[in-house]
Amino acid sequence: MKENEYKRRIRSSLEGIGAKVIPLVTGELTSRGEPDIIGVYEGLPFVIEAKVYPNSPTLIQRERLEEWRSAGTLALVTVYPMHKPFMIANFFEMLNEQEMYIPPFGTLEEVQHYFQDFINAWIE
Repeated sequence: MKENEYKRRIRSSLEGIGAKVIPLVTGELTSRGEPDIIGVYEGLPFVIEAKVYPNSPTLIQRERLEEWRSAGTLALVTVYPMHKPFMIANFFEMLNEQEMYIPPFGTLEEVQHYFQDFINAWIE
């Protein structure tokens, strides 16, 4: 799967649970390294950097995600095929059910670890 298709499927899955999602397109009006997707779900602001394996976020992308996280936004890196779009939507639903919307969510690495634990439990 190509990255644009992965991003489209993530948006569709998140919109399917009622999230408001805006895809960002790199260009003159956006800064380099901004996340692919900005959204909000049940009052939780989030940003997502979507990658297709073996690609990973660049240094500037990780720095931008950390800026968003520091501002109180849940920032995630998702990687296909390990993080399927429906799993991402389920992760947001689980956060909502457990009322775990307490900024700043820890470091980017801690959030990624928590997200990966959720995915691992889903797979098992």
